[in-house]
Amino acid sequence: MAATCPYCDQSFHTSRGLFGQEATAKRDAHARCCRENPRNKCFCGRVFSDSAARDNHATRCEMNPANNFKCMYCPQEFRTTFGILAKDGRQLRDAHALCCKGNPANACHCGQVFPNEDARNAHAIKCQMNPANCFKCRFCPASYVTTFNVFGFKNRDGMACRELHEVACERNPKNSCYCGKLFPNPTARDSHAASCEENPANRFECPHCDRVFVTKYGLMGMVVSDGRRLRDAHERGCIENVANTCFCGQLFANPEARDAHAAKCSANPVNRFSCRFCRKVFVTSFGMFTSCGSIERDKHQLVCSQNPCNSTCVHCQLTFTDTEGVLGYFQPDAQRRCRAHGSTCSHNPRNRFSCQSCGRCFTSRRRWLRTHNGKEERDRHQAGCDVIPCEFEVMGTEVSEWHLVSSPDIQACGTCSGTTRASSEAGSGSGELSEVGSFDKEAGSAAEPSEAGSLDKEEQDDCSESEEEDDEELHFHDARSASGDGPELAEAVENIVQGVSKLPSAQEADESDFLQLMPLGTEEDSPEASLCKAWKQDAFEVLESTN
Repeated sequence: MAATCPYCDQSFHTSRGLFGQEATAKRDAHARCCRENPRNKCFCGRVFSDSAARDNHATRCEMNPANNFKCMYCPQEFRTTFGILAKDGRQLRDAHALCCKGNPANACHCGQVFPNEDARNAHAIKCQMNPANCFKCRFCPASYVTTFNVFGFKNRDGMACRELHEVACERNPKNSCYCGKLFPNPTARDSHAASCEENPANRFECPHCDRVFVTKYGLMGMVVSDGRRLRDAHERGCIENVANTCFCGQLFANPEARDAHAAKCSANPVNRFSCRFCRKVFVTSFGMFTSCGSIERDKHQLVCSQNPCNSTCVHCQLTFTDTEGVLGYFQPDAQRRCRAHGSTCSHNPRNRFSCQSCGRCFTSRRRWLRTHNGKEERDRHQAGCDVIPCEFEVMGTEVSEWHLVSSPDIQACGTCSGTTRASSEAGSGSGELSEVGSFDKEAGSAAEPSEAGSLDKEEQDDCSESEEEDDEELHFHDARSASGDGPELAEAVENIVQGVSKLPSAQEADESDFLQLMPLGTEEDSPEASLCKAWKQDAFEVLESTN
């Protein structure tokens, strides 16, 4: 069996015999004293037989790092030596560090190096580069240094010089006034600032507008104009001051005048009261005819149509309220009275009846202790109504000088083309309101003025009138209105109607069955125009003879 040294690669074999040894034992004995074993080598490179001899030599070896001491401020090293001239490297290093040039404790602010710290401190007290002896102005770059003489006494105090300079420094804000003017000291500046117009203490701005009032001084510091008083006087009458504007937008000179007006202003919310049902506003008014808005509001709420306690007619908007007091026992409630009123309301469509001939409207109504039946009045009037409605109806007016008329059997003349036929439906069975159209102006004018004046406003708005009338038609209507309903008038009208029926039919005159264009103006060569003119002339003669 063989074994190899781990340091020098020497091989060892096991020997036999009486004094034989194992290979491993030989190897281990060789490894302890092998020259290649690092434990047997000192820092100086010397090789020893074993590690104990090496350690004994290393304690006194100069190459041992434990015996070398390096200065903390410079590269110089100090070694511990043994023997007769033995030296301690640590003590040498410490003694050198005290006076080392690299030691900052030995260098002054001016760069001078001293052998020890005490010498440096003694020099630093008088050194001009020492920050403790240099004083810089807080406002400008000027610097002042404390100097010493040969005997070590102060020659000039830098701090005192700096303070004297700061008092009169141009950049010192205490020496500059608000107007930008410079003064040698704060006292002069304060004396000027007291009367300076740019001083905020002498400038007073209105809190409502941008106007500024300045306190001005004259000779000997006397006040010429007081800005505060001017500001206060202006503030009371300032246009932008909210206290001077009333709710209605009117501007006053001072708040007292505004308050005096606001107490009676109609726009003041205190003087405005609204109904909680219909939101109608009632305003308290002052003067000769004073009225209290709250009282009027309370009265209105009792009869308000939006009040759920009241009942309102859906046709005439009449409101019924519950009666209070003793009369409440004799009168029914508001709902019952409203229903009773609705059956006889003159604005109810079921109580309105129109004549089929003239379109006159009759209403069922109740007046005091009498009840008027509109249907019966309509029937009595219709039985004796002599209004003959026109049978022709205007179909179109696209051409300015022609009218398009329609008739089932007869052809209308030029004078009848400007009239419209009254179309109304009788409401006798259902009692509903008949829609009355426009009727023939010539026939409708036969009604008496008293009957025409009794028509309701709504029916008068529905009746359409011609915008342009000929002079002959005006004269014809005036004559008929003056003559009344005589037998001669009825006979003349009957003759005119019979003459119109004798005209040729629309089928013979044109290919169309029911439509024909009729001229508004008559020509002398037209036979129809001459015939109509002759009939009109006969009618005028009959009417004039009756007068």
